[in-house]
Amino acid sequence: NTRFLEELSEEHEDKGLSLDSTRATMGGIVVEKKVKATRKGDMMAFITLEDFYGSTEALVFPKVYEKYRHLLEPDALILLHGRLSIREDDDPRIIPETITSLTHGSLTEPEAPPPPPVEASPAPAKLYLKAPDEAVRDEALKILARTPGPISVTFVMADTGKALRAPERYWVSPQVDTAALRALLGEACVVMK
Repeated sequence: NTRFLEELSEEHEDKGLSLDSTRATMGGIVVEKKVKATRKGDMMAFITLEDFYGSTEALVFPKVYEKYRHLLEPDALILLHGRLSIREDDDPRIIPETITSLTHGSLTEPEAPPPPPVEASPAPAKLYLKAPDEAVRDEALKILARTPGPISVTFVMADTGKALRAPERYWVSPQVDTAALRALLGEACVVMK
């Protein structure tokens, strides 16, 4: 919440700089949106998000803005999943990677389950999947894409023995469909830690 962000500079010796790029989830209401064109001509936005404690800025880069701009209208209730951006000469802000609507429990993707409550206990940090080959891995990626979230995903490829970390767009929420993954990969090939 914004109280946490405001206290970073006061309570941390390094003014919170060590928390730069830390994964974060924050909810609130959109009170202002400023749209700007990048040098390449893509559109991005600066969103002012307000919660019970104050307001903060979210920097929405072009790819994320293109996908979620319909959710970024004033008075929209949203949940941002992304990373903290903490700089010495700037206020802390969040850089979202995915955005969820909180209005009437609706989500950006209808097949995705509702997000966990903000007060929920910390989610597991990693999901490990063992895939026999790339074709099966690609099927698993389709299942993962339905539940975006903060849990990183690592594939162990049975044919090569290599461990490959999935791109962040395939990271999952605690509601990931582990039953579908186990049906595809096998019971012992899906491990949450």
